[in-house]
Amino acid sequence: MIPVQIIKRGVTLRPNRILTIPNIVTGFGILLVVVYILMYTTHTAEVLIPIIVIVIGLSDVLDGFLARALNQESELGTYIDPLRDRLMMLAIITNILWLASDINIALVVSILCAEGTVIVINAFAKYKFKLSVKVHLVGKIRALIHLASAWVFSVMLYWPNVWKNVEPTWPPVNINLLLSVMLTASILTTGVYLKRLISSLQ
Repeated sequence: MIPVQIIKRGVTLRPNRILTIPNIVTGFGILLVVVYILMYTTHTAEVLIPIIVIVIGLSDVLDGFLARALNQESELGTYIDPLRDRLMMLAIITNILWLASDINIALVVSILCAEGTVIVINAFAKYKFKLSVKVHLVGKIRALIHLASAWVFSVMLYWPNVWKNVEPTWPPVNINLLLSVMLTASILTTGVYLKRLISSLQ
């Protein structure tokens, strides 16, 4: 999830907390992203990929919930949580480019540019103005949209028989449509984050 809520200077996270339950959940999600990449690049147990994507999504939901519920928010968590999401986004894009055809490259480049902009703004806020950031609802929604798009894509590719049964009940879906949905989520998140950063500096 992309952090899009600026927290004023002086907010205390817990820099010494490393082996917390939320960080372990996030680390497990990062490990699963690596497994996902290995599965589609080596064509190993690909039938499990849609399940892996769901579990990664659950880790995205659980880590933030557990951090708040257990009062275990940490400085490390603010780094590895968005790291997991960006790695997953790159894994999705790579998977699509790796196996799908007739891809609109402009959509892929635009998604990467939008996400790159968020990274730059985030770094600027942290290291230039010493602002801490906190995950915002918009960032969570964006991450869930990316994961949902990844899951639909994985079902289309790795569970073709399931997709044949489901497809007639859905509106027309193709890879470029999924990329367009991902791009819209990324652009909206970038805009909200930029607006909040500018407001915090005024």
